[in-house]
Amino acid sequence: MFGDRLVHPAIFAPPRPVGKKRDSPRSRRGRARGICPARYCTAQSRRAAMRPVAPARQRIARPASARRSHTASSGRRSVMKEASMKHGILLLSLGLSACAGWMQRESSVEVSEVARSYQCNSQGPETRVSLMPDGAAVAAWQQQRGVEFDTARLPQGPFALVEMGERNSGGYGLAVSRLAGRRGDTLILRGTFVAPGADEVSTQAITTPCVLVSLPREGYATVEIVDQDGRLRGRAAAAP
Repeated sequence: MFGDRLVHPAIFAPPRPVGKKRDSPRSRRGRARGICPARYCTAQSRRAAMRPVAPARQRIARPASARRSHTASSGRRSVMKEASMKHGILLLSLGLSACAGWMQRESSVEVSEVARSYQCNSQGPETRVSLMPDGAAVAAWQQQRGVEFDTARLPQGPFALVEMGERNSGGYGLAVSRLAGRRGDTLILRGTFVAPGADEVSTQAITTPCVLVSLPREGYATVEIVDQDGRLRGRAAAAP
């Protein structure tokens, strides 16, 4: 109080001590958050202390349609992955088969055609291969079919009889190459199958061409005949 006048005590509050700062609530809040390592916060740390803390990210639930779409896409991806794996396995197996066939190389074998006829009395249009061990078997087959071969000049055998099958006209024929192949235990004969052209005049009579081929004595268990296009036309198993 000065004189008769009443003065509010806050106006004449005692001065703060020199070198000592007031510990404000803002500073205390900064220290509580660990922002201010010292006793007092700077202006920058005070602004950081007053900055609101971002809430933790919450997982937003997706609608049911989005979940179904995600499930469907996952199913498609799994199906595509399974199909890709199957495709890779198939390619691998084909590659291994090709490698195995390449490793099992074909060796050349020489055979000889010893007799032929255009009337072998075959039954049906299918191409057949029959194996005969010797000349006696060939003679028995001739007697059964009514076919005449010159058996006096036949080698010892064995033989392969290749029948082209029954045809409705002339102009058909069959020839077997001297160069055959051996792949594993299979003897491969290479034949040329001849047929009349569309504008070619031929006899209107049933023909059944066949060829008798002399084979090596051993080294195979199966005999095959392929045509000029590489297609298999007949197969026969050798006698044990």
